[in-house]
Amino acid sequence: MIYQKNPILGVGFNNYRFAREKFGYPDTTPWGFSHSGGGADSSFALVLVTTGIPGILIYVYLLYKLFKLGLSKIKKNPFALILVVSLGGLIVNSLLLNSLFYSFIMIWIWVLAGLTESNSRE
Repeated sequence: MIYQKNPILGVGFNNYRFAREKFGYPDTTPWGFSHSGGGADSSFALVLVTTGIPGILIYVYLLYKLFKLGLSKIKKNPFALILVVSLGGLIVNSLLLNSLFYSFIMIWIWVLAGLTESNSRE
């Protein structure tokens, strides 16, 4: 619903909670303000709602390039296999959970991508 009202540019980063209230989906937890109201369950849904079509296209392209990096170095670099397996699992997991935006998971993926790229230059 929120995406349908703002498909081109989305509602903006960190504005999902306010957009939910504006479109009639208020935070109705009985114990007060909830932190879960600021995000969606899927990483891809959150990117689509907050950044719109350009944002989701750029985000999917970034994931594609990381996956392609791992696949291209998979025979020469042991970190590439770990990157491909980790990224593949995370992409599947992120369809049902907002896991791609956890800081420790982002650090893991970027460190693996860096190790994959740096070991291939030797």
